[in-house]
Amino acid sequence: MLDQIVQDLKDRGWSHSHGVLNFQQLKVLNLFFDEHREEFVPAKVGHNKNLHRNEKIRGDFTRWIEEDQKEFRPIFQFISDLKKSLNENFYLGLKGQETHLAFYPPGYFYQKHLDRFETGSSRVVSIVFYLHEQWNSDD
Repeated sequence: MLDQIVQDLKDRGWSHSHGVLNFQQLKVLNLFFDEHREEFVPAKVGHNKNLHRNEKIRGDFTRWIEEDQKEFRPIFQFISDLKKSLNENFYLGLKGQETHLAFYPPGYFYQKHLDRFETGSSRVVSIVFYLHEQWNSDD
């Protein structure tokens, strides 16, 4: 899968993969979400002192996660392997990462955007996992 992602990035600048996580791993993550839903906070837009809630741009709720949380080991292992592969193929020098879960209530969205601050050089690569146990084309 990693080789295909690298090739997609070379050819198109983006990649889409199914089955990064198996059904059991998705169940564990969904259980975590159900048990920690109250810990999700309204997402904000902006940077540093300009952070604010704007539901016309972004209406999700987020919870930051850390690598030492056992439920997320498969995701962090995949990200680690992908970073290594991207560094080897594109010489990106990727080191750290920020990781969070996002929950979108029905009718809410996040407007199309560049995942990088105008004044910074961080966020060279963004990865999105859709953690649906069952996915259909309308999703």
